Amino acid sequence: MFSEDRKICINATTRAGKSLIIGLCAIIWALDRPNSKIVIIGPTYNHTRIIMDYIAEHITDSPWISEMVDLDRKVSVERLRKEVSKNRITFKNKSVIFLLSAEGKARGIIGRGADLIIEDEAELISDETHRTKIMRMLGDSPNSKIILIGNAVGLNHFYEASISKDYKKIHINWRDCVREGRLTKEYIEDRKKQLTPAEFKMWYESEFVEDLESKLISKEWIE
Repeated sequence: MFSEDRKICINATTRAGKSLIIGLCAIIWALDRPNSKIVIIGPTYNHTRIIMDYIAEHITDSPWISEMVDLDRKVSVERLRKEVSKNRITFKNKSVIFLLSAEGKARGIIGRGADLIIEDEAELISDETHRTKIMRMLGDSPNSKIILIGNAVGLNHFYEASISKDYKKIHINWRDCVREGRLTKEYIEDRKKQLTPAEFKMWYESEFVEDLESKLISKEWIE
């Protein structure tokens, strides 16, 4: 978050905790940089709600943080969580966190800009929306930053970012999650039995699979 990299790609195994960490980063960014606009974009509003729910849960961890939320009255912790779990949070330092959806033609994104752009579940967002609507938001500020978060599923712009020299890459696989206590080896072994090798590689090794078993013509042949 504090690096000078303007483009970051976080490719992590499912259940790694990436949404939680990004939610905490959004709070810190908002408080550390007054007048900031932080936008969370997901394939649907339901997807963006996951990060916003983490923000709502942890914004009450510290009374100092809670008091920075711009409300016109004193409210209880539970009331505060309900207030900030909507589509927009405004802080007393004029920073704001808001949600946008990339669903359909993503018309709600047009005309918006932000200092921190969080594209969640990036593998589920269309290349056209990412290319023509989301990336243009970087022009709002010379110091703006975009963070792509997702799973190694499909070969769209998220895959391209994961191999691009223009992006700082963060890769987290199941071994990292076991070491950190997010997942257990028993759980991983069970998942390995239930999934095909390609599925396990995508969801838990966090590695892109260029050709699934069901494909008739391989990407390598086309290239």
